[in-house]
Amino acid sequence: MNNKDKIPVSNIILTVISTVLIGLFFVYISGRSAFPTVEYYPENGEADITGIDMDKNMCRLVNDWNFYPMVHYTPEDFAGGDPAGLDNDARELPYGTYHILLKTKPDTVLELAGYSIDYGTRVFINGKELLNVGYVDSDPEKAVPGSRFMRIPFYTGDGEVEIIYQYSNYFHNEGGFIQATYISSPEIMNIFLRQVNTSALLLGGGLLFLGFYFLLCAAVMKNPEYGSLALCSFVLSVRNQLFFLEYILPAGTPYSTAYRLFILESSLMPLGSMFLLLAFYRKNLSKWLKIVYTASVAVLTAVHFILDSHDLVSLCKLCYFIGLAVFVLILVLLLVRIFGKRVEWKLADTVTLVAMLIFAAGMTFEGTNIRKTEAVAHYGTSQLWLVLCILILAIVINHRNVMQERMLRKEVQRNEVLGQINTMNRDFLQNVAHELRTPLTVISGYAQLMEMQARRGKGGVEDPERLKTIRDEADRLGEMVTKLMEYTFGNTGQVEFSEIYAADLLKSSQAILKPVCAKKSNTLVTVNESSHSVHANFELLLQVIINLVVNANRHTDKGTITIRVREIPGNLEFSVADTGSGIAPDVAEHIFERGFTKDGGTGLGLAICADTMRLHGGSIRLNATGPSGSEFVFDVPSSGKV
Repeated sequence: MNNKDKIPVSNIILTVISTVLIGLFFVYISGRSAFPTVEYYPENGEADITGIDMDKNMCRLVNDWNFYPMVHYTPEDFAGGDPAGLDNDARELPYGTYHILLKTKPDTVLELAGYSIDYGTRVFINGKELLNVGYVDSDPEKAVPGSRFMRIPFYTGDGEVEIIYQYSNYFHNEGGFIQATYISSPEIMNIFLRQVNTSALLLGGGLLFLGFYFLLCAAVMKNPEYGSLALCSFVLSVRNQLFFLEYILPAGTPYSTAYRLFILESSLMPLGSMFLLLAFYRKNLSKWLKIVYTASVAVLTAVHFILDSHDLVSLCKLCYFIGLAVFVLILVLLLVRIFGKRVEWKLADTVTLVAMLIFAAGMTFEGTNIRKTEAVAHYGTSQLWLVLCILILAIVINHRNVMQERMLRKEVQRNEVLGQINTMNRDFLQNVAHELRTPLTVISGYAQLMEMQARRGKGGVEDPERLKTIRDEADRLGEMVTKLMEYTFGNTGQVEFSEIYAADLLKSSQAILKPVCAKKSNTLVTVNESSHSVHANFELLLQVIINLVVNANRHTDKGTITIRVREIPGNLEFSVADTGSGIAPDVAEHIFERGFTKDGGTGLGLAICADTMRLHGGSIRLNATGPSGSEFVFDVPSSGKV
C-alpha cells in the first residue's frame, strides 16, 4: 500500500475522540437526570409496590397482567371479583382486556407513563376512564385505531389501585400487547419524560439536520456517497416513534397514514442502508445490480401504500430479508474481486467495510430484539449505530476528497507545465522559421536575378560575388540546421564568441540585404566609423542587423536605409535608420515583446534581437521615430583597437 493511500492518523484520532465525546454526552444527559429504576413482575394480576420509594425511584411494571381475550370488561365487571374468561396464554387476538391490581402507599399522587397498546387503547384507573387512544370497540366498523405515548396522573386513595386496559386491533395481525408501564411520582416522571424527549430530539433532529447537509453536499458535489448518507439519515431520523409522532407528523394525521409511514420507514432501514455499499463501491459493482436493486426498492416502497394494513409487517420482514441478502451478495462480490486481484484494495476500503458491518450489526440487533423490549420497539437503537457509521465514513469521504484534490492539483500543474512546454515549442519553431527565412530570401532573390539575366543572355560582372553570397547564405542556413538538430537531440553546446570586425559585418549585411531592399526601391547605405573590434558571435550580430533592416524595409518605400557603426566609450554602437513611416507611440512601447505585432509579421524579430543583445552583454533600443522614419540602436562591448 502506497503512502498516498494511507488514511491520516489525525483523522482516525479525531474520529475516535468525536465518538467518545458523543457517547459521554449521552451518558451525561442520562446521568444528570438518572434515578434508580426498579423492575417489577406482577403475579396473578397483582403487584405490591409499596416498598418502592416513588420520590426517588421509578417502577417499571413488566407486562404480566391478567388477560381476558375477546371481551371488553369495565370496572363494574370486576366489582364482584374476577369475571370469566381469564386466559393469560391467549395472544394475537383482535380485542381484549388487561387487568392489574396495585398495592401502593395510600394518599399519594402517582403518574403512569408509557406507550398505549398499539391500534386503540382505553384506560380505566380506580373505576374512572382517564384515556381513550383512538376508539375501542368490539365492532370493527366502529373501532378507530390509534397509538400514542401516554402520561396519566392518578390518586392512590386507600392504597389499592385498579388499572384496566381495553384494546381493539383490526389493523394488524399480531393482536395487542402491553409495553412496559412506568409508575412514579410526578417529579420523577418529569425527569424521565424530559430525558426521553431530549434523546428523541437530539438523535432524530441531529440525523434530520445531517440528512439535509448530506443532501446539499450531494447536490453541490454530485457525489452519490453523500446521497446515500442523506437517505440513511432521513430514514433513521424518524426511527424514534416519539419523535416521529410528536414532532414530525402534523397534528391530526390519521393513524392509518402514520402506521403506513412508520412501517415504510422500518422497511427502508435495511433497504436504504444497502445504498451505502452501492454508492461507496459503485465502481466495483455491476451497473445492472444497482439498477435492479434501485427498481426493487422503488417497487417495494410503492407496495407499502397498496397492500392491506394486515400485510405490512410481513412486507417489512421481507424487506429485511432482501436487505440482508443484498448485503451478503455485495460482500461476496467484493471479496471475489479482492482475492481475484481485479481491483486494488486500500485501507480506506477496509475502513468503509468495517463501518458498514457495524451499521448492519446494529440493525440486526434491533431486528432481533424489536419484540422483546419497548425501548427497541419504539425508540430503536439503529440511530446510534448510524451516527458511529457516519463518523467512520466521514474519514473515508474526507480522505478521498483530499486525494482527489491532490490529483486535481497535480493535473493542473501538469497541464500548466505542458502549456509552458507547448508555448516554448511554438516560440522555438517561430524563432527557427524567422531565422531560416532570411537566408532563404537572399538565396532566392539572387537566384531569380541571375536566372533573369541568363534568360536574356546577359552575364553580369557581379555574378561571382552573387554566387559567393548565395554560397555563404547556404552555408549559414546549413549551420542553422545543424544547430537545430543538435538542440533537438539535446546537444545544444555553447555559443562561440570571437573577434568580430565592423567592416566584415557591414560587408555581409550589404551583400545579403541589398536585393531585399531593392524589391521596394530602397537604397541600403553602410557607414563604418569604427576602428575597434568586438568579442561576439558573428552570425548572431549579423542576424540582429538583418532583422532590423528587414523591419525597416517593410515600412519604407523608395527611401534610404542606413547601417552605421561608430565608437562610444567601451562599446561599438550599431544603428539602423530608415526614412519610412515611423512607429506609432502605442506600438513603440511594446515592440520588443515576443509575439507583439501590428503589421502582420511574426512578432519575433525584435524579441530575438533583444535576447541576442542580453547574451552579448549589450542593449538595444528605439532611439527615435516619427513621420520621417525610425532609428534603432544597439551597443556591443568593444574589445580593443584594430
